[in-house]
Amino acid sequence: METTVGTQGSWQIAPSQAETWGDPGAGGARELGSRGEDAAVRSLERRGWEVVERNWRCQLGEVDIVARDPDGQLALVEVKTRSCPQGAPDPMPELAVDDEKARRYVRLAGVYGQAHPEVGSVRFDVIAITATGDGHAHLRHISNAFCGGM
Repeated sequence: METTVGTQGSWQIAPSQAETWGDPGAGGARELGSRGEDAAVRSLERRGWEVVERNWRCQLGEVDIVARDPDGQLALVEVKTRSCPQGAPDPMPELAVDDEKARRYVRLAGVYGQAHPEVGSVRFDVIAITATGDGHAHLRHISNAFCGGM
């Protein structure tokens, strides 16, 4: 399977379009992560993406979202969500996608390609979500967050 390598791009939802979440700390880390994945799916679908699978699992681990962008490119998307008290610095959840996690995603892509031989190439994206103390969540989508050559 070939991986797509390109330049990083990102976007952020304007504050007027930010997700409304209430108390970001309610329900604990697992609940926060689940809400983040739900918000990421809604955001992708609003932008014309087709969500192919959620929480795809194999013996090596899990891919949060498998989705096809409006141009038809398949992306394996890692979602990272963090809460942040109002006025505190952004915790930059995307930094949690370290080299080890990137290498694991590359291995997961290989297994995904074996299970889905019709897939010719994938890219690796990260959606970083910061749930703020004012009850909103701000999303950043980093396309081509890392490449398959690691």
